[in-house]
Amino acid sequence: MNLKYLFTNVIVGLAYYISGQAGLLLAIPPSSAAAVWPAAGVALAAFLICGNLIAPGLFLGIFLLQSSSFLDISSPETIISTLTLTTVISIGGISQAWLGAKLVHPLIKNDQALLMDRSIFKFSLLAGPVSCMLASSVSIFTLWFSGILPTTEIPISWGTWWIGDSIGVLVFTPIILCFFGKPRATWKQRIVSVALPLCFLTLVVFSVFKFSYHQQLLNLEDKFEKHTITFTHELKSKIKSHIESTKSVKEFYDSSDEVTHEEFTNYVQPKLSRNPDIQALEWIPMVSHIDRKDFEDRIGNQIKIPNQKGGMSNSPEKDFYFPIEFVEPYVGNENALGFDIRSNPSALKATDASCVLGDVTVTDAIKLVQDKKKQVGIVFYAPVYKKNNQFVRNNDCENLSGFTASVFFLENEINAINEAFPELYLSVSISNNSNLIFSNTPIADVAGFVESAFQFERVNNILVADKKWNIAFSSTSGFLKFYTTWLIWIVIISGFVITIFSGIGLLMLTGRTLRTEDQVILRTKELNNEIKERKYVAKLLYLENKTLEMIAQDNSLDEMLNSICKEIERILPDSMCSILLLDSSGMHLKHGAAPSLPDGYNEAINGVKIGQSVGSCGTAAYLNEQIIVSNIEEDPLWKDYRDLALKYGLRACWSTPISIADKKVLGTFALYFSSIKEPDKKLSELMARMASIVKIAILRNLTEEKLNHQASHDELTGLINRREFENRATRLLATVKQDSGEHALCFMDLDQFKV
Repeated sequence: MNLKYLFTNVIVGLAYYISGQAGLLLAIPPSSAAAVWPAAGVALAAFLICGNLIAPGLFLGIFLLQSSSFLDISSPETIISTLTLTTVISIGGISQAWLGAKLVHPLIKNDQALLMDRSIFKFSLLAGPVSCMLASSVSIFTLWFSGILPTTEIPISWGTWWIGDSIGVLVFTPIILCFFGKPRATWKQRIVSVALPLCFLTLVVFSVFKFSYHQQLLNLEDKFEKHTITFTHELKSKIKSHIESTKSVKEFYDSSDEVTHEEFTNYVQPKLSRNPDIQALEWIPMVSHIDRKDFEDRIGNQIKIPNQKGGMSNSPEKDFYFPIEFVEPYVGNENALGFDIRSNPSALKATDASCVLGDVTVTDAIKLVQDKKKQVGIVFYAPVYKKNNQFVRNNDCENLSGFTASVFFLENEINAINEAFPELYLSVSISNNSNLIFSNTPIADVAGFVESAFQFERVNNILVADKKWNIAFSSTSGFLKFYTTWLIWIVIISGFVITIFSGIGLLMLTGRTLRTEDQVILRTKELNNEIKERKYVAKLLYLENKTLEMIAQDNSLDEMLNSICKEIERILPDSMCSILLLDSSGMHLKHGAAPSLPDGYNEAINGVKIGQSVGSCGTAAYLNEQIIVSNIEEDPLWKDYRDLALKYGLRACWSTPISIADKKVLGTFALYFSSIKEPDKKLSELMARMASIVKIAILRNLTEEKLNHQASHDELTGLINRREFENRATRLLATVKQDSGEHALCFMDLDQFKV
């Protein structure tokens, strides 16, 4: 496997995981959903920069991140179901990034650096709100289908997911592209002007978010503490009323010699009316076995205890019984009549303590015999002693007469508090040391509890008769939903919306700046090319004018041809110019001018016969067409002259025939190069233009030679005329005088032709 490919996938997966964990820092209670998801921007940027090759690493990063939130390893069934859930959500995440890259690909193809305003706007629309609907739809539907997400929460959850991904893409994708996007030369220039301002704004928004988060946390914590105090106060008040009722009935018995059922009823009815939460007020006498039958006849019921089948059975014989004799209200408490309370271990323990202490005591949570709903029952007991021993009661249980009792259901009391204060939203667990008395914390909250800064807990202690109750409070999901304000959402979304529009504005601004710079560079380049072109044209005009001046000044052909070659080589410094002239036979090329070519090469090709494959010049003269050989070593036209050219370091030769209107070839104009080279259109035009200039010089020379010939020769015979004869005779006579030589003159007259 390619190590670079593997390394890139690992880096991308790690980047997604880290950015996802950073996004979780922006989670907002009570849903714990992140209002901004930077990982979505990382995923899209990865696809845009690296292409589809990073899909494996990206999927692994998404899967690991989602596993940390959804994976449940408590059982094989939950492992399979949560792995399936995690896989589907991961596929949705990677598909969204792939779709976003596909949607913006046409834009980037034509405007890879996102310089155009239209491209930036379409990128922001397609990569953000449009493509980000995919992952939110797939994930939310999967969570709903799995039963994790209630139907009522689908809209807000979908919106949160969609907004978080959109903001993550629109903020963090441009930042990543500035550091790693292509073309690097363009994106690199945006690091300071786009990436750093976006990072700064993101940091500011994050700081404001954390401040708002902390303030809301303090506010919620303060409300939670006040609610626990309110609840504790209300519960203490209700418990106090039960204790006072128990003591009041005890005092009634202490002050009475004997209490009939009617007297008991009349006494407790007002108390029951004032305290409807009292399940029952009871009188429980101590009955000896001897008095059992009389007692049972008096109440019309047997002394009974619970049996193993959940019903009631007659109490077995024992020395003393503590059956309930009076109970008010009677309706709803019928089963309690005659019940021996000390058959219940918790009641036995409480009554023993009450007898010894001489004061009110309380049971732990017990199952009341009159309860059909399996509620938590609590009973307060107060001892009543025999009158002849009223001053010795604390440690003398033998003088015990019985107990008064106040019975209530703790759940009813707590429900009454919650009904009176519906805004509390508290989960309550009450225990006595390690014994749990009551708990209304939902099982789902306990099993699925996720530790969070917004999960508040507090423990208050209260004295209940002879025991100390520990009241453990925790906030419910309703507490967070009711008291969590939209301030944090407004702060973070507003902040990142400002950041998004700032980013879009900066992209557009820098795009325009870069476009302007590109236009300036392009225009500067065009101006430079124009200047070069003008200089080039000026040199050509200079060459043409100089050649014409030399023609006008009667310079020799050799001088003109050498001057032309030198000027051409000045225009093209890497070239070596050569001009060959066709001899009078029209079959051989002779040396005209080649100031920069080696003398040995010039001598070797001087007088070469033109033909089909005679290098560039011989072939050009033979075919009367331009011959371009960019690589002498490989071109077949140079097969007979290749070694010669390579010997002198000649690698390329472009030759243009010098011809006149009747297609008569006068010679060739050639450019040699020491490297392999192909001419462009401009150089081809230059060669044709130079060939025309050379043609002018050659034609001027031919015309001059023709005029000289006509001036000194007879047109009909082609012999020298009289004037030329006299000039030659004069020069000849002058030499005779100098060297004392002798000459003879022959004169012939042939039919009026004189010789």
